Amino acid sequence: MNKHRTLHLFDTVCILAAAGICAFSVFAAVNGKSGTPVLIIDSPDGEYVYRLTQDETIEVKGSIGVSRIHICGGQAVFEDSPCANKTCVSSPPVGKNGDWSACLPNMIFIRVEAENDDSGVDITAF
Repeated sequence: MNKHRTLHLFDTVCILAAAGICAFSVFAAVNGKSGTPVLIIDSPDGEYVYRLTQDETIEVKGSIGVSRIHICGGQAVFEDSPCANKTCVSSPPVGKNGDWSACLPNMIFIRVEAENDDSGVDITAF
């Protein structure tokens, strides 16, 4: 028994609506926030926010010692850390919204996010 099923108008509309919602979700996730990017540093002592537009070197106390993070040219990178394998030091710089790096043994996590514009609308509003 071989039955052929055809798409009806309602089926086509549902498929196109689902595809549109998926496309919008991907677009919103990729372009979620706009504004000046800032560096957010999470450590056992708390969370710190720095502008990527100002060059500076930051020392952050972690669980096994002090990590040094350098901000220069709109990017941030682990300059030194007390961890054994130094994977964080050899990781590429972060500078775009959504970029992140971490020193797991020292429990230091850095990420770049767009600065809040206080408009009240974000990705969760959709």
